[in-house]
This record gives sequence, C-alpha cells and structure tokens, in this order.
Amino acid sequence: MEDSRSFADLLRRLRIAAVLSQRELAERAGISERAVSDLERGVKQRPHPATVRMITDGLGLADAERSLLMASARPAAASSHPASGIAPPPGEERSLLLPPPPALPGALIGRDREMHDLESLLKDPEVRLVTLLGPGGIGKTRLSLEAGSRLAGEFPDGVLFVDLAPMRDPALVMPAVAAALGLLPAGDAPGAIAAALRGKRALLLLDNLEQVTDAGLAISALLAACAGPNVLVTSRIPLRLRWEWVFPVEPLATPQPDDERGDGWWDGWAALRLFETRARSASRTFALDAETASDVAAICRRVDGLPLAIELAAARTAVLPPAAILGRLDRRLPLLSAGARDLPERQQTMHNAIAWGFDLLPDDERDLARRLSVFNGGFPLSAACAVHPAADDTFVIDRIGSLNAKQIVRRALDGDESDPRFTMLDTIREFARDDLRAAGSTPDARAAHLRWALGEASLAAPHLDGPDAETWLDRLARERLNAHAAIDWAASAAAPPQARQEAVLLCAGFSPMWLRRGHWQEGIALTERALEAAADDAGAASDAALLALGMLLAAAGDGAGAQDRLQQARAAALARGNDATAARALLELAAAADQQGDDDDARRSRLEALDLALRAEEIDLVAQARAGLDREG
Repeated sequence: MEDSRSFADLLRRLRIAAVLSQRELAERAGISERAVSDLERGVKQRPHPATVRMITDGLGLADAERSLLMASARPAAASSHPASGIAPPPGEERSLLLPPPPALPGALIGRDREMHDLESLLKDPEVRLVTLLGPGGIGKTRLSLEAGSRLAGEFPDGVLFVDLAPMRDPALVMPAVAAALGLLPAGDAPGAIAAALRGKRALLLLDNLEQVTDAGLAISALLAACAGPNVLVTSRIPLRLRWEWVFPVEPLATPQPDDERGDGWWDGWAALRLFETRARSASRTFALDAETASDVAAICRRVDGLPLAIELAAARTAVLPPAAILGRLDRRLPLLSAGARDLPERQQTMHNAIAWGFDLLPDDERDLARRLSVFNGGFPLSAACAVHPAADDTFVIDRIGSLNAKQIVRRALDGDESDPRFTMLDTIREFARDDLRAAGSTPDARAAHLRWALGEASLAAPHLDGPDAETWLDRLARERLNAHAAIDWAASAAAPPQARQEAVLLCAGFSPMWLRRGHWQEGIALTERALEAAADDAGAASDAALLALGMLLAAAGDGAGAQDRLQQARAAALARGNDATAARALLELAAAADQQGDDDDARRSRLEALDLALRAEEIDLVAQARAGLDREG
C-alpha cells in the first residue's frame, strides 16, 4: 500500500501543479473522473501502464516527470533496475547506466574562456556545486551541456541531464532526479540517490532550477551525504548554499563602432560569428563581409549580445537583409521570434525567455523591475528609491539586491561606491516597459523619473561655475540618456501639463552639460520640443530654456537662430521682471554682435545688461558687462 500511496500522492501533486481539477484531467486523459479519484486515493494499487500513459499525456508532462510517474506506478519493475540504489551482491560493482545528455546541434561559439574556466572549476576536488547564473537567452543550458560533453572523461560514472523547467513544486525535484537515475520514487528519494551515487564520479546537470530553488536544500543534503558526485545547475537565481560556486554567464563579445576599422575587422567577434552561423543555416546566400558586417554588429549591440536574441535575429535573414532587420529593432521583442520548433516554448521567442524569469518574481520585485524600465543608460541606487512609492528606502534596496542576484538588473562597474550604479539589458528593459504599461503604472513611474532628473540638475546647478564644475558636469553627463528619456515622455501628449512645464525646466538644468560637452544638436532638439509642448504654460522656466537654446544654437553655428531665441528670452524675461535672465540673454547677444563686427549693437546690449544686473544685484553679471565695456574702450 505504501507504493500505491506514493503514486497517488505524486499524481495529485502533478495534477495540482498543472492547475487541473480531477474532472478536467479525466477529460484530457480520456478516462473517467471516478478512475482519477480512485488513483489519487490509492484504491487502485497497480494502475495499468496504458492508463498511466493516458494520464501523463493529459497532464502534458515533460520527460522527467513522465518517467517519475511511470516508475512510481510500477515499483516492482523499477526495483530490479541496475541503478536502483539497492546494494549489489558482495563483490559485484554496480553500474549507473546513466542516459546520455541531449545531443548538441553544432559547435559552441564564442565561449572558449568560459569553458576553460568552467572545466577548471568542475575538475577542482574542492568544488562540488556550480551554478551557471544569467538571464534568459544568455546560453546557460548550452554551456552546461557542452561542459557535460567535454568532461565525460572526468566523470566515468556518467553525466546525467535533468530538465526541471516544467517543475513548480520543489518537493518533486529529487524524485525527478531519482527517476532519471532509475531509482524508486517512493520513500526517501535523496537517500536513495545518495546510496546510488556514493563513491561514484558522476556529474548531474540540473537545468532551470530558478522556479524551484527551495530544492537547493535537498541538493545540499545530497552533497553532504555522499562524496563523489558533482552538480552543475543552471538558474537565474543563486541557490545561496554553502556548497555553491556562482559562475555568472555574460553576453557574447560584441564590437563597438570604434572597433570597425581595417580589413576583416569583423573576424574574431563571437557575437558576429554566431549570427553568421545561424544566418547561413537560414539563407544560403548570406555572407558576413564588408557590406553586411556593420549592420550585423549593430544588430548584436541592439540585442545586448544575448545568444538567443542573436540567433532569432539571424533567422530573419531568410526574408530580410541585415540592414532591414536593424531598422526594425526599435521594437526588439516582436521581431525576435519564430525560433526553432524543437526548442522549449520559452526559448522560441525572446519575449517568452524574459517572461519566464519575470513570472518567477514576487509581486513587489516585479513592480520595482517595471518601474526601473523608465531609466535609460543605467541608474544609481538612490534613483531606484526615487521612482518607487515605498516610504522605506531599505525596502527598495533589499529588492534591488534580489533583482541583481536574479540578473534582472546588473551592477555597473563605474558606479560610485557610496551610491552604486545598476543597468538593465535593453531587451529586458523593453519587456519591463511593456509590463509597466500593462500594469497601468507608466504615468506614476515616468513622473517620478522626471522629478528625480530635475533633482539631479538642481543639485548640480550651484557647482557648475565653481572649482568642482567638471565633477558635476560628469555627473550630469552620466545621466544624459535619462534626461533625454524624461524629456521625451514629458513633452508627449501622454504627459500632464505639469510634466511639460518640468520638461522645460529640465532642459534648462541640463543645458550647461550639453553646451560644454558638445551635445549641441541633442540639446537643441530636446529644448525645442519641450518648449513647443509646453506652449505658454512653462512660465519663468521658458525664459531660462530660451536662453539655453540660444546659446546652444550659437555654439552649433546658427547665428540667426541664436539671435532670434536670445531676443525671445530677453523679451520674455523682461515681461516677467526676471532681470537676471534678461541680462544673461543680452550678454550673449553682445558676444554674437562682437563676432559679426557690430560694435554699436554690442555696446548697447552690454549697457542694458549692466543696468539689469545692477538692479538684480547679480555681481558676476555686473562684472561680465563691465569687462566687455572696458574692452570696447
């Protein structure tokens, strides 16, 4: 009765995990509801193999779970398996007879360094558990299979691959491993596995453990119970075990525009080689050469060097040349689809690969990940706290740490130690941004992001003419893409009037960085857009923005446009009694007149600026006006 009870319990667990009622399972399997009920209550002690097969089909089980359920239904047969965990007769050595891992389609591309390091780690007698860690689509499974293939000689008792992707119940993980080993699932599965593997040099490849990480405790117990076997896990989340050695898997090396020099510059780049290999399998006419290499490199950069994304993009060469693929990558996820049908569904599109990881996040972490998608070019930890409504920053900091461990965000190398910086891969950010929109949280998150960017500009403003000016300009330059994203949203029709006013103010705040670091055209385009969106509602902020726009146009060589905007800034500032801004505009007009050789106009502007600066008690402006007048004589 104990064995039938084990089958009954397992069947019930698997049915609940599949979110099916007994009636729904019966309809799918083509048997009666009473039969399902009897099996789950242990009434039928030896279910017919055909019935069990119908149930496994109805549940849609993966191979590991199917084997587990079939073995639990026929305990007598399983007990005679040579790897059953029962001690062999005295003097007779037991062979594990492990089933081989899945065959590998083609050579592994661009992972030579990782494979060398991983092989060294797994050969180290002090290392028993290694976790390949990385986001969806980065190639963890492929790397683990390659390691198993190359290290077969190091593990004479076999290499066992167990796909845990369908699992949702951690309690089923060790029974699934036991079933893959041919052991009885009844009773103490970890104990039976330990008995079978004790003293054996075997490698267990446990794929996709992220949704059942609580099974890590059982893995730890197994390693403690017997010397010999090693375990290689793939996961998006660390197991946080004392045995664990975390091995982060990084994107493939991808060239930057500065690398695109000389004949054959594209040779040797792993991302481009992977694209070429997959593209040739989709289109026999494809060639990676001087005509296509720059577009392919740009594609690989746009998809963050993720192998799955590169392969999905390369598959599109069957109908699109690289230039056309690149032109459609403004929205990456819809194009990165139609993967091979013999891959798991989660790997057939980048959307599915990322969704798999997001679906595993607790609600509070998923909400934070959504909100972080508003950042562009990374963000400091303090900014993450600014866009989340939690009153307690510790709440956000704890969850950022968890998202970093789960590879949703990544710690940047260039951050301030007191305020570390994080980034999000663009493909993940696009998914999170869509998730934010679906949750209806875009306006709140975008408004918070805009306020944070305004705060950065306000903090920098008092220091931009002092001895630490370059340090503060560096800080603004680091957030240049964030300012761009904030202004883009605030100037859109979706933003409220208040946001459009704040966009104008943000343009004025970031203009010193645009001006001094040479980003003139970007500053011109964003400021013109913000002023147009705000119309007459920007108030005093528009005076400073018009002044900044005039200065940017002058730096870009548009003298007529600069003069027009500076005159607008002067008139608007005078109308509002903003003497200091009007004086600054006049000093810029005077400088423009100097360049055109119009001494009279330059003098008139400086005299008016001096009068306004004195009235405003702006000592620096007074000094500038007088210095200019002195030069004129």
